[in-house]
Amino acid sequence: MVRLAAEERKSNAGRKPFDAVMMFKVLVLQTLYNLADEQVEYQIRDRLSFMRFLGLGLLCRARHSGPYAAR
Repeated sequence: MVRLAAEERKSNAGRKPFDAVMMFKVLVLQTLYNLADEQVEYQIRDRLSFMRFLGLGLLCRARHSGPYAAR
């Protein structure tokens, strides 16, 4: 896995990247439960067990880029 160090980024603008371990865990959930991207986002926000598996607290929210995202 290739990981860019903070000094290698061209700009500090934009969002910080997701943690690679958390993204791997999301892929595990998608595979185990046969979920699409939008479905896994919903389930992460809906299921306490998914949030716990990913190491998210109750106040953490998954980033959402769908049609109902806050702008």
